[in-house]
Amino acid sequence: MIYSKKVLSLILTALMVQSIFVTGGTVTAASYETTQESSYAQVQTAESKSIGDFEYTVGNDSVTVTRYTGSDTEVSIPSQIEGKSVTAIGDYAFKDCKAVTGVNVPNTVTDIGSYAFNNCSSLVNIDISDTVGTIGTYAFQNC
Repeated sequence: MIYSKKVLSLILTALMVQSIFVTGGTVTAASYETTQESSYAQVQTAESKSIGDFEYTVGNDSVTVTRYTGSDTEVSIPSQIEGKSVTAIGDYAFKDCKAVTGVNVPNTVTDIGSYAFNNCSSLVNIDISDTVGTIGTYAFQNC
């Protein structure tokens, strides 16, 4: 038993050391965030549609707003697009929308993605109903 723990420990140590050399050093939060955003943007672009100032994707019975492209200071997210309920605000959807000061989220929305409003430095008012059950990590970072 003690022998197997030592072997496992050596294997894990070797893998950690190898990963440092393969990646060229440590992975910082900034590089991880950039990688995550780039990966998400590639998936998002392939399936994205747009209406007005919103880009979105359509699921079986619902819509996810994936990006806001407008310049309005007050934004109302529609409750329906293409006859389907808007149920989610996707990751990075409003990221860096520095002009936005207020957002009205309809009661059809149940999920707000990670970094959804990241760096919306002018955002001072957001109306969210109690139907929102999930708010992703850093959804309101730097607001």
